[in-house]
Amino acid sequence: MRCTPCVVRQVRETDDVATGGGARSDLVARSLGEAECQCRLRESPIGRVVYLDGTLPTALPVSYSLVGSVVMFHLDAEWGTVHAVVDQLAAFEVDDYDSESRTGWTILVRGRCRRIDDHADHWVPSVERLVPGDDGVVVGLDVDGIVGRQIEPVTFPPGALEPTR
Repeated sequence: MRCTPCVVRQVRETDDVATGGGARSDLVARSLGEAECQCRLRESPIGRVVYLDGTLPTALPVSYSLVGSVVMFHLDAEWGTVHAVVDQLAAFEVDDYDSESRTGWTILVRGRCRRIDDHADHWVPSVERLVPGDDGVVVGLDVDGIVGRQIEPVTFPPGALEPTR
C-alpha cells in the first residue's frame, strides 16, 4: 500500500523577496509515507546514527545500507561507540536540502541496534566505510519506526489566498 503525503503545516512565514515582491511563496512540510521514506533511505549514501554516549546525545555520520528493515553501518572497533550503541535504542537520520530550489526532506528511523555477525548473518551486504580503516564492527539498527517529511515552496499569485496548482 502506498501512502499519499499530505500537507501538515506551514514551516516558514511569507517570503515576498524570493518571488520578486509580487507573488507570495510559503514553505510547507508534508508527511512522507513509509514506502517513500524507505526509498529515500536507499538512495542516500550518508546518514547519522544518534545515540546516548553516557548521558550526552551524540550524532555520528556513517555510510550505510538499508537491507529489508535493517539499517546497517560500520563502527570502529576501537571506539567506545560500539558499546554505547549495541543492544541500545538509537535513531538514524538522513536528509537532503537544495537551497536554490528551497526543497528538501528528512527521514528519521528509530529502533534497537545489534551487532551483526558476518558468519551467522551471511546476508550482510558490503557497506562502504565512510572513513577507511580496519573492518570494525557491522551494526544493524532494526527499524521499529520511520517518519519523514518533505519541505517545498508553494507559490501564491498576487492577491490570492490559495496557492497556484
